[in-house]
Amino acid sequence: GEDRAIELIKQLFNVTTLESFGFEEYKPAFLAAGAIIDYIFDTQKGCVPKFDVIKPYSISDYVSIDSNTRKNLELLETSRDKTKYGSLYWALDRVKTPMGARLLKTWITQPVKNIEELKTRQNAVKELIENSRSRLNLASLSDRICDIERLAVKISNSSANPRDFLALKDTFLLFPNFKSIFSEFENKYLNGFSDKGEELYEFGGIIDRKSTRLNSSHGYISY
Repeated sequence: GEDRAIELIKQLFNVTTLESFGFEEYKPAFLAAGAIIDYIFDTQKGCVPKFDVIKPYSISDYVSIDSNTRKNLELLETSRDKTKYGSLYWALDRVKTPMGARLLKTWITQPVKNIEELKTRQNAVKELIENSRSRLNLASLSDRICDIERLAVKISNSSANPRDFLALKDTFLLFPNFKSIFSEFENKYLNGFSDKGEELYEFGGIIDRKSTRLNSSHGYISY
């Protein structure tokens, strides 16, 4: 029921009220989310993924593209061969990480209407183009990044293995390098990283120290 849906959302996010989430304005959506959370609690049996935030999604913020239009525009695949080659995604795809690939697909299939948002993205690209050295350094670092989103889900589901943690460690220990490069930019999509990542860097150090001790104790780490 409605009361259970509300209580489940409060429980999941450890809050006493949903007002700050915009509950009154989007009440039906939050009740639907509560039903989904109830299903997750019932089926995952103690391995509920960690959710950081719940926020409304408004379709009016994006250009509406139906399936036929998406197919004819060949956004993600060609209409004839159903392949990536020749599509808009293929033409734009220069991403270095799986996370970037997912974001690019989202931006292509859900174009935003907000002009200021579009200008911000364009200015970010402009800054990268004008700073070749920083752009190439970022590309080189990004080649060494693991799929943080995927591994975060595995950890929240208690299905991560030691190799996953070592991959995260290698990624997190690169954060100071990213921070140094991003601090050179002005755009919010680029310099927004400059005040983040400290805790994750420390977490990477913890994994590194523990794995080193295991390696010293046993001579090797087996998987």
